[in-house]
Amino acid sequence: MKTALVFPGQGSQKVGMCLDIYNDFEKSRNIIDEAVVKLGFDIKDIMFNGPEETLKESRNAQVALLIHSYAVFSIIKDYVKYDALAGHSLGEYSALLCGDVICYDDALHIVRFRGELMSSAGEKRKGKMLAVIGLKKDIVEDVVKSLKDKGIITIANYNSYEQFVLSGEPEMIDKASNLCKEKGGKCIPLKVSGAFHSPLMDDASVPFKKVLTKIEFNTPKCDIYFNVTGDKLKNTDKIREALGEQITSPVRWDLIVENMIRDGIRRFIEIGSGNVVSKLIKSMNNDVETLNIGNSEEVRRFIDEAKR
Repeated sequence: MKTALVFPGQGSQKVGMCLDIYNDFEKSRNIIDEAVVKLGFDIKDIMFNGPEETLKESRNAQVALLIHSYAVFSIIKDYVKYDALAGHSLGEYSALLCGDVICYDDALHIVRFRGELMSSAGEKRKGKMLAVIGLKKDIVEDVVKSLKDKGIITIANYNSYEQFVLSGEPEMIDKASNLCKEKGGKCIPLKVSGAFHSPLMDDASVPFKKVLTKIEFNTPKCDIYFNVTGDKLKNTDKIREALGEQITSPVRWDLIVENMIRDGIRRFIEIGSGNVVSKLIKSMNNDVETLNIGNSEEVRRFIDEAKR
């Protein structure tokens, strides 16, 4: 069965993340301790002990999720055969790291820098994000289109066929919420520090693109699907370009899942904190198999089954 490893994005972090993995597996312990040294601050303490307000800051949450996913992958990689990789927003960097496209040192520093830039951009240009559930794509797109000439608003995440995230100026998001509710949608304001994947992140995008030019990218050894295009990329220049565009562009998770299934993927294993990504996949196609590996119990169960 063709298998894809998928990686969660910001929002999946939680206080205590990866603590059992750290305590139970030496390989992961080394990876996490190495991150503390390389980053120059105790990200481990923030992951394990919080507080939540500190952990959820983009500058901390993003690198914490990368570390968690990589720590789990390092344990199971010898027991899993996979054909493709993808990550949701920030998770794209976990996919590139686990796919040996970028090295651990570079991954840590560019993800930390990405989080810092996005936090700063959110402070400079205030914005909101809103989850919209239960409406079809064309209805949500019509709502956004009706507000475009009044201010900045966009669809930031196409998460599934009936789950979207809107991003933009506070007044525009509030108006969109009212319109979506009128059409029968469920709207949930997201607790984030800025309007991610929207033009309000322009201040983050420009310096981040400059940093990406200094990073060495290796050619992927397996298929990797990207948020900006929703499809595979092999050319390293195209990969660098896609990462630069991602901060201000929609996350096309819907297309990634569709295209993976088109290419024969029938098993999706989510690596890292939580199960948000696998739930989205299952909501789009109930015939595929999904699995989560994020804590010690799940790691041991997976390895035991792989050995049989």
